Amino acid sequence: PRVQLDLAKADLVIANGGGYDDFVDEMLEASGNTTAVVLHAVDFSGTDPTAEGFNEHVWYLYGAMLNLTGAIGEALDGIVEDADRASRVSALERDITGLAEQASTIALEHAGEGYIVTEPVPEYLLGAAGLTNLTPPEFTEAIEEDTDVAPALLQDVLNRIPEAAVVVVNGQTGGPQTDAVIEMAGNSRVPWFEVTETLPDGLHYVAWQAGLLDLLQDSLSR
Repeated sequence: PRVQLDLAKADLVIANGGGYDDFVDEMLEASGNTTAVVLHAVDFSGTDPTAEGFNEHVWYLYGAMLNLTGAIGEALDGIVEDADRASRVSALERDITGLAEQASTIALEHAGEGYIVTEPVPEYLLGAAGLTNLTPPEFTEAIEEDTDVAPALLQDVLNRIPEAAVVVVNGQTGGPQTDAVIEMAGNSRVPWFEVTETLPDGLHYVAWQAGLLDLLQDSLSR
């Protein structure tokens, strides 16, 4: 109820879209607010949310965040005056461009190396770094949807881990299958690290993503 009240008063609403947070649109409609500017990040991502296997985690797609930043600035220009906004938008755009350049630098040294993930959360980041996904999509889909993973499928993933340069897991979820992946990575001496879906407390978006890129670089350089 509190969130719906906030939506009723909002001038600008930013949602992910792509099926990730449809409840936002539903609550906004129920609130009766018909004047708010609504921005869906997916609409600025250049992706097709209707495509099979679509990855909705577009905050790991730096081109999407770059476009969204500009759209937010434009929307706010029509809501409240702020003489310094343009410079702040430009600064953030430069920082996000820097993330993309950091990923491209990793790709120069590690393009084509393989990775295993438990969920598709960081796949845009890993793709920007030039890495190749070795994970069967049926596995990541099952983990993401919290459904049973067939033993043969899990074993297939475990068998692929020694071929990978890095393993990345979603630190906000877990279970026996994720534990098995981490254990195999350790036994195979394949570096692994965690990512999250939500922004860690106390971190700015750019610092969060730069830290993950640093983790990836360090892992691939071992």
